[in-house]
Amino acid sequence: MWSARLILTVGLAGCGSMGPTAENPCYVEPATWHADDPNPYLRMSVLNVGRACGVTVSTDRRPGDASGYIVEQPSHGRARARRSSDGVMVAEYQPTPGYAGADAFKAQLGEGGRVVAVTVRVQLP
Repeated sequence: MWSARLILTVGLAGCGSMGPTAENPCYVEPATWHADDPNPYLRMSVLNVGRACGVTVSTDRRPGDASGYIVEQPSHGRARARRSSDGVMVAEYQPTPGYAGADAFKAQLGEGGRVVAVTVRVQLP
C-alpha cells in the first residue's frame, strides 16, 4: 500500500535548474521519496569547474535533525555533509580536477537515517 508520508525531499543548493552551465555548474534532478521507497537515490550532473555542488536533503521524520554523514566517498572526487545556515542538511560533491565521467557516493540523513545513493555525471567545460 502506498504511503503519502514524506520521508526525504531534495532541493537545490546553488545548483542550476536546466542542466549544468558555466553560471550554474550543478544540476540535480528534483526528487521526493516516500516511507515505503526502499532505495532512495539522486542523480546529479556537474560541470567540472573546480567548485563543489551541493544538494539539500530534509525529512519530516526528524524535524530539527539536519545532521548528515557521507557513508561512502566517491572514487573521482570528494563529498561532505554539512548543516546549512537555515538548518537543513547539504550533501556536497566536488570532482577531481580534470575528471569527466561517472561517479557516485552515499549520504545518510541523521543518526540511523535513510541512506541516499547519489550518482554523478561529471562533464568538462
